[in-house]
Order: sequence, then C-alpha cells, then structure tokens
Amino acid sequence: MRTLVIDAAALARNLDRLRRAASARIIGVVKGNGYGLGLTDYARFLTEHGVDMLAVSTAEEAAALRQAGIAAEVLMLSSTAVPRDVAVLLDCGAILTVGSCAAAETVSAVAAEKGVTARVHVKLDTGMGRIGLRTFQEAEALAEALKHAPHVKATGIYTHFCMADEQLENDGINAFTRQQLARF
Repeated sequence: MRTLVIDAAALARNLDRLRRAASARIIGVVKGNGYGLGLTDYARFLTEHGVDMLAVSTAEEAAALRQAGIAAEVLMLSSTAVPRDVAVLLDCGAILTVGSCAAAETVSAVAAEKGVTARVHVKLDTGMGRIGLRTFQEAEALAEALKHAPHVKATGIYTHFCMADEQLENDGINAFTRQQLARF
C-alpha cells in the first residue's frame, strides 16, 4: 500500500495564493472521500483556508458534510434524475447539477413537492463523454424546460476540462482543451 503525504502548510500557502490571484470563487472538490484524504477532514481544511464551495459526487457525501456541521455551499457534480437523491440534496441545501431534461424534470418535481426553489448548475459535455448536454439541441431543450420550471433556478453553467494539464502548447493550453473551450 502506498502512503500519501500532504504538506498542509504548503497546501494552505497555495490556496492563499490562488485566492489572491483568482477573480472567481474557489470550489474544492472533495468527492470520493476527499480523494482518500477523508471527506470531512479535507472539507474542513479547505473551508478554513478560504475555499468558497465544496463539490461532491453523491447525495450521501453532501449529507455527510452537513451532518459534520460543514456549512459551506455544496455543488453536486453528478446530474441525477433519482427522486430520493434529489430530495436529500435539496434537504442539504446543495446546488444540483442538471445534465439532461430528465434530471431537470425530476429536480423541478421534487422541489415543487418540498415547496422550495432548487438552485442548479447546467453541465455541458464538451468532450469528456460522461455527464452533461452534448448537443446544442439538448441545451436548447433544457433551456426551454427550465423556463417552465418555477421551482428551479439556474445559477451556473460549467464543463469539465479533462486534459487541461496534458501536452501544453506555447500558450499553456493543450489542443483538446482549446476544442473544449470553443465548444463551451
């Protein structure tokens, strides 16, 4: 078994530098048990060092953060059309990802049942091939569906640059990431 050693002081310095340099909010991805660092321990460290939002991949992870008393905003990275998962996420106050019309319909229905407005981010699949809207027609259909969903408020849109650090060109961006950015 391998051991992963994290230099907490160096990570804190890097987060401080990033926070000072960024003009955007910082989202700390803590999915998969904090990539093995411990979901709640890692989340606490990140929020104590200025991370604005945490990202998870399951409703159970979102619930665990809330049960641990972590109050930071939580973004669910996976799009879901499972009513039980949507209900848990809404109870946690999480921002849900919507990557299909089916997910938007489920989020809308569950939010209406609960009498709340669900905040959602729209996920565009620009080349990774896992989660999100893949065509302009799918995006148009979702936009139309969201217009008629009074219990859903779109607050963001994103994609996943899955190879952003590979084979960088002179300008610091690789060809595949450049294609993804153009699609976005």
